[in-house]
Amino acid sequence: MEQRLMKPMDKRWWLVRFAAFGLSVAWLIGGAEKFFANDARDGAAATREDDDAQSVAAIREHYTKYEYRIVMRDGAKLFTAVYVPKDASPARTYPLLIERTPYSIGPYGPDNYPKHLGP
Repeated sequence: MEQRLMKPMDKRWWLVRFAAFGLSVAWLIGGAEKFFANDARDGAAATREDDDAQSVAAIREHYTKYEYRIVMRDGAKLFTAVYVPKDASPARTYPLLIERTPYSIGPYGPDNYPKHLGP
């Protein structure tokens, strides 16, 4: 069986070239969309980081953080972070919110505040 090479004047040659050109253009457009989508995601990530920094600053402004190790009956010590409103006083009281989890309650350290408080 003899293999026939396509010549420039053959209809199939033009069809293959046109299809290849179309796929190339589609690939370029798709790549451009992904490129610009990544830029938008990078911008969203930067915005999210700014929002996180603002919420941490707001928590730091309104609450004082204390860290304790509370001893249980069996001798286990549970690490506990307590956030007290800065304007709390005997005349101005707030309800108590306890959130227990077997997982991390980071960020650890009295000067490190989380991005949000509460459930």
